[in-house]
Amino acid sequence: MNSKPKGFTLIELLIVMAIIGTLATFLINAIFRSAQQKSRDVQRKTELKQLAEALEIFYADHGAYPGDDLNGNILGCPYDPGAPVACIWGISEFTDGATSYFRVVPKDPIDDQSYYYRNPATLGVQAFQLFAHLEHPTDPDCLGGDCASPPVDYECGSEQCNFAITSPNVAAND
Repeated sequence: MNSKPKGFTLIELLIVMAIIGTLATFLINAIFRSAQQKSRDVQRKTELKQLAEALEIFYADHGAYPGDDLNGNILGCPYDPGAPVACIWGISEFTDGATSYFRVVPKDPIDDQSYYYRNPATLGVQAFQLFAHLEHPTDPDCLGGDCASPPVDYECGSEQCNFAITSPNVAAND
């Protein structure tokens, strides 16, 4: 009588363990990547909110917001009404010489992305818009509720801007 032993062979068990380990690695990696994206998005939102507050203080002091250089940079590092200097994100101090509004203007946490500042043409220095690109594809704060196809055409570095904070008198798509 030949009876075949019941159970799995060592090779079968090793193959199953390898498959489970591979799947677990992919799952953990996806969860970690999503958490990193959300963390960087929170950082972007916080930095732009703080910068918007600094711009409001600047407005209270000067009766206008600083201009933009048409390349997404604030003209205020330092601010001189006759010859304002464009801020370099992550390096420059936003100041008028008497008041430091922001010690170092923030820089996007990803090297090939950047923040974007502009004054809408219709209101000039009486309004501002600050833009960023949020990474997480389902972030509820994306413009128009759609992170992939926002209603604005500004480039935040290598990506299209899909998040904005604005002065109270203007909308993101103005």
